[in-house]
Amino acid sequence: MCIARRKFNEGITNSEEVVHRRVINNAEDIEFNVNYVYNLMEMEDLTFRVYLTVNAHDHISAFWDFQQEMKQMAKGLYNGDDGAETRISRLGSEWKSTLHKPRHRDEKKFQFDLDKVTKSECDEFVNRIEKVGAEVILIRETPNGYHVITNPFNYNKIDEWSSFYDELDTDGMVHVDRVKQ
Repeated sequence: MCIARRKFNEGITNSEEVVHRRVINNAEDIEFNVNYVYNLMEMEDLTFRVYLTVNAHDHISAFWDFQQEMKQMAKGLYNGDDGAETRISRLGSEWKSTLHKPRHRDEKKFQFDLDKVTKSECDEFVNRIEKVGAEVILIRETPNGYHVITNPFNYNKIDEWSSFYDELDTDGMVHVDRVKQ
């Protein structure tokens, strides 16, 4: 996913933010989808942030939900709801939104967002959570600090260290890149 947010782009409003999402179904899809998203970003004179979901998502459970969403759109269309027609014209985006919902995650990795910390503070946080059973999968530098991705563990044991991180997200988006046009 790439997002051109208002806070990084003068002159656009929240409703004008640009979001491009791609769904990766298998390893063979990665290169094509990465190139596709980067080509889309080149077409806009905006600053983008590129993200990847921390957890894989379950296409089958999302499909059942999406069918229900489509039934609601059909009802709305039948009842004269203009919003339903707009949603139907954006079915691809609607599908990706449904798939991306936390209830459709297929894994349960944790993402800790550490903003405005030094590398040594990040390392200290990682050492502390590993001592209480966390298995760290990835440490990724971001423009504001670090994302630390772990397998699930009893995070209640780290309450005293909550000042180290800004957010614990159980279905987050890990920072991949910042692209300024």
